[in-house]
Amino acid sequence: MYRDRECLWNINSPLYKDRKARYAAMKEISTELNIEGFGPRETAQKIKNLRTAYNQEIKKIAFSKRSGATGGDIYKPKVLWFETADAILRKHTEIQPTTLNLKKEPNKTIYDNPEKSEDDPTNFLELEITPKSRKTLPRKRCAEKVHQINESIREVEEITEKAKKKDNLDEYDFFGCYIASALKALPTENAITAQTSIMHVLAEEKRKATAAKSNGEF
Repeated sequence: MYRDRECLWNINSPLYKDRKARYAAMKEISTELNIEGFGPRETAQKIKNLRTAYNQEIKKIAFSKRSGATGGDIYKPKVLWFETADAILRKHTEIQPTTLNLKKEPNKTIYDNPEKSEDDPTNFLELEITPKSRKTLPRKRCAEKVHQINESIREVEEITEKAKKKDNLDEYDFFGCYIASALKALPTENAITAQTSIMHVLAEEKRKATAAKSNGEF
């Protein structure tokens, strides 16, 4: 998948510096992988890690040659993916000629970092959040839900603080503290969903209790 999208690695490609094209390529890869929670951002980071690891292997080869190793003594990467990565990246990685001529110029830098800023796969991630690429709640509706959950959390906190001042704390008091803490630990959207579910369950149980009381069942 990475090989097929030259805009991610071919510095001669007209789309190499096109951030939108690179983002689109990352999105295609993550879609094809179809792994839950693995989107363009994770794909970009994974590729960046791979390139970093590849560069480290190239460094090891260069140092091996610098140390005077020849023929079969030269360092050979043992990672299975190296040959594939090397076939794709070597022609498009800026390695100084001195890596192959180290004895003639021992004071020159052995290896220059080949990844310039425009080649960093994570540089275009601000494009990830766009109206077309992601469905979002209307701003007003989202703000209202955030306000509702904040109010609910505030109420729970007030109840918890009052409960702390009493000696007769029971399991409901502690459960309330736990729910407040759990909601705070969640991302906003997840907290909204959880709080909505909790309130729905409580409302349903309250309705049942009210109906039962009206029917004289209590």
